[in-house]
Amino acid sequence: MQTENGDAIEMRAAPFLSANVWHELLSHPDGRDRLFRLVQFTLRLIRGISSGRKKPSTPALENIAALEMTLASARQLWRMFKWSGFYSKSSVMSLSPSRISSSSAAESLALLQDAFLASYFVLDNAAFLTKTALVQGDTAATTRWAARAWLARQGANDAETEA
Repeated sequence: MQTENGDAIEMRAAPFLSANVWHELLSHPDGRDRLFRLVQFTLRLIRGISSGRKKPSTPALENIAALEMTLASARQLWRMFKWSGFYSKSSVMSLSPSRISSSSAAESLALLQDAFLASYFVLDNAAFLTKTALVQGDTAATTRWAARAWLARQGANDAETEA
């Protein structure tokens, strides 16, 4: 292909169509979660656009809603085991020379981060179990406590960065 002034234009496929990009994306748990989140929210968008029409309740829209809810539950189930990746990274980080030689305040903040992160995963998993009715409890309250634990972990991380 050529431009108006005769220069040749190299035609390449879009970078996201490369097999290497897809392999890299799907080889990590976060990449798989992002892909399924994209599909889930695309279905939500389709359902939202279609619900503005005159006949909002069709079998196709009901199937889309069911698939969206299935993806949401599957993503939550996969996130139940996300702590294993954080745990392995945390154990490697705790043995790093910079963390061993750090001050006692930084060491305390690092331990606090780990404790808040562990409590977040426990509470987030408990929220999922109450949502699926495998465990009785208040899903909204458990989710709020999980969010608070995550925010506390972020605060401890910011404090450690400043120290």
